[in-house]
Amino acid sequence: AWDSSEFTNLISSEIESYNQKIDILNSKLYQKETRYYAKFAALERALSQMNSQGAWLSAQTGQGG
Repeated sequence: AWDSSEFTNLISSEIESYNQKIDILNSKLYQKETRYYAKFAALERALSQMNSQGAWLSAQTGQGG
């Protein structure tokens, strides 16, 4: 037979286990988010550079706005 303290300890243990899993998943999410932000920033820089080069090329060929 279980008494209420054993049941409470079991629930507390399960909650702690879930909290640890949540912490691990949050950490993984943060790492992925950080990688995606870095990739996005690099993509934005590359796009900006490409646009600048395109504008320069248009100006050199007399096709500028």
